[in-house]
Amino acid sequence: MESSDAYFERLTDTEGPILVEFWAAWCAPCRAMQPSLQRLGEKFRESLTIWQVNADEQPDLVRRLGVYGLPTLILYRDGQEVARRVGVQSYRALDALAQAAVEGGEIPPRSPAPADRIVRLIIAGTLVLIASRLEWSFWLMVLGGAFAFSAVYDRCPIWRAVNEQIKRLYKRERA
Repeated sequence: MESSDAYFERLTDTEGPILVEFWAAWCAPCRAMQPSLQRLGEKFRESLTIWQVNADEQPDLVRRLGVYGLPTLILYRDGQEVARRVGVQSYRALDALAQAAVEGGEIPPRSPAPADRIVRLIIAGTLVLIASRLEWSFWLMVLGGAFAFSAVYDRCPIWRAVNEQIKRLYKRERA
């Protein structure tokens, strides 16, 4: 078990992009993502370093990095965190993340899966339909709008601009 300081030392000493997975033996989503991570490791063997950190064995590091859910993936470039994903990721999402890291390009934003988008839009439509027939429809309309927005927020230019400003402020606060 390495200390938090050793982790950061190793992080600065390692060349190229690094993808770190925080996992636990009891975590079913972590186990579900293992085949995709192994496949990713084989594909990017020469250009991407993949580490796995057992969250149960590294509680100080988990706290220090603000890892609140498992699995959590943190992508580093030049020793700096450039992306974080929480929860199971599809191979396609992992591949896009790794490709951007290796090529030095812009990290793709996390987007809802196509099936997720459809389900959210169906829920939104249902809520709006129900709200159109009830007296207290305003709150259901708002809820339906929120569901619809959650399906398409990543494609909204205003959301992207506001989100980038919030991220910058958050990073400045943490520094």
